[in-house]
Amino acid sequence: MALPILDATFASAADLPRRMMLAKWLVEELGETAAPSSVLVSGAGSTEVNGIYTYRGEGTGKPYYNLVGYDSNSGLWSIVWDSSSWLINNGEETLYQSTLVDVAYPWLATFELSNGLSPAPSATEIPAASPISNYYDLPERYLWAKIAVAAGGPKTEADYISLPKQYAWKDIYDAVSGSSAGLIQWSEKQALGHIAAAYRGDTGNPANLATYIDWPWRYQVASTIDHLLGNYNAVIVSGAGSTEINGAYTKRGIYNDKPYYNLFGQPDSVFTSCVIWNESNWRVIDSVDDIFYESSEDVKFPWMVTSWNISNGSPPAPTIIPTNV
Repeated sequence: MALPILDATFASAADLPRRMMLAKWLVEELGETAAPSSVLVSGAGSTEVNGIYTYRGEGTGKPYYNLVGYDSNSGLWSIVWDSSSWLINNGEETLYQSTLVDVAYPWLATFELSNGLSPAPSATEIPAASPISNYYDLPERYLWAKIAVAAGGPKTEADYISLPKQYAWKDIYDAVSGSSAGLIQWSEKQALGHIAAAYRGDTGNPANLATYIDWPWRYQVASTIDHLLGNYNAVIVSGAGSTEINGAYTKRGIYNDKPYYNLFGQPDSVFTSCVIWNESNWRVIDSVDDIFYESSEDVKFPWMVTSWNISNGSPPAPTIIPTNV
């Protein structure tokens, strides 16, 4: 597998303070994400709509928000997109609407009067706290204990806290690599280099393994975070009985909130020669829009799928691994 691309995503992970990097590793391992932002409405002449609105769901292709203290409803005491503008509603009618500019969130909109009193309000984003903030002030020993458990280590957090960090490093390596080859005799540099290689599937590549071990601590941990973020620009489909779909697929964009990939050299399309999530399953689709292989496993990336079903393809099902090209 190719080494990580030292791009802006990699750099942003490598530029954090040490414990924040470990906290980010833990958060990505756990799959924790920040809650969606809330919206502060202020300055409205119809003062009853002023206040904080929290995210409650999706409607008409965009999020909607309800005033704190009111039930989830896309029509009452809400901010909602109606296909042409953002609306601020009270319990009975629309009081304010945005100018006819299609923006993704209400805090990007400018509001004007509908049935409300002057002046029109402003909407301001209230970002949610990052889940990293739940962990980064923990002692480093506690962070390693939590990472080891999250990665699949066999001991409890209390066990890892009471033991030297080398035991956590060994168990992280063993859990990720699927082996028992980790050594408590490894130095931190050796251990984290082996761990980064294990996460990225490079334990069998001596040259890449040596690079991971030689890299500074920040690059070693950033490599692991990069993997957990899915920062790969391609996937390799191999071993499929329908051999025409085997090959390298490059990342082209996001579809249904997950990345999609087209066969190298083919046009950008969510219908042909692609690996894509269609809202309920991952699919490997051939050049004429036939679904050859699919999986209902709702995982973040296609290489996380553990079992592919054969649809219109020939057995065996393929293996998908991430890479950079």
